[in-house]
Amino acid sequence: MCMEMMMTRPMDAFVAPIDVDFLPRAPNSNENKKALENIHGYIADFFYENNISFNCARSDSYSKMMQAIVQYNDPSTFKPPSYNDLSVKILKKKKKKKEETSNWDTNFLVNCPKGTVFLKSIDGSAHIHDAELIYKMLKDVIEEAGEKNVIQICTDNASNYVVAGEWIMAESKIYWMPCAAHCINLMLGDVSKMHLVDETVKDAKKISLFIYNHKHVLH
Repeated sequence: MCMEMMMTRPMDAFVAPIDVDFLPRAPNSNENKKALENIHGYIADFFYENNISFNCARSDSYSKMMQAIVQYNDPSTFKPPSYNDLSVKILKKKKKKKEETSNWDTNFLVNCPKGTVFLKSIDGSAHIHDAELIYKMLKDVIEEAGEKNVIQICTDNASNYVVAGEWIMAESKIYWMPCAAHCINLMLGDVSKMHLVDETVKDAKKISLFIYNHKHVLH
């Protein structure tokens, strides 16, 4: 299953929108020129210190961020987002918005002696994602491929997929099995919640973050 959000037009991936109010203006004094050089220097330092790809400066979100900062009406009250804002508060809001607006796509792949090929993708965003919907989609794909050509179906082991798989097995000679990768992912998720493992992962993240933020220790 693949979830993705299609919110942009084809050309939006290659060009950022132009705000006429944000068109660059030539500095009218040496003081402004020096201030602009300092700003560019601080932005560059941020990229260098945190090992951020220069291609990020071409992104639409980077352009919008800069425009929003410059157009803020009261610079004296401007406060950049803190670590906690970025990692918790704003992240939760973005995640919630993503979940509310994302499409619910199901991809179907067929495995045969010649390899695995993509068959089709079905958008189920407008439907309740219950076992009946999964069952109907599986039946349609089985009929399309030909029931005599289908030996086994493999899905993740969410409850709606499990029930749909059992219905398929009850009415045919086709076997259903859960995805091994999904099972392992769930097991590792449970293991990561163990106190010892959780603390170890946190320590490893701190070490990794320190190294990336202090590149000179690698030389």
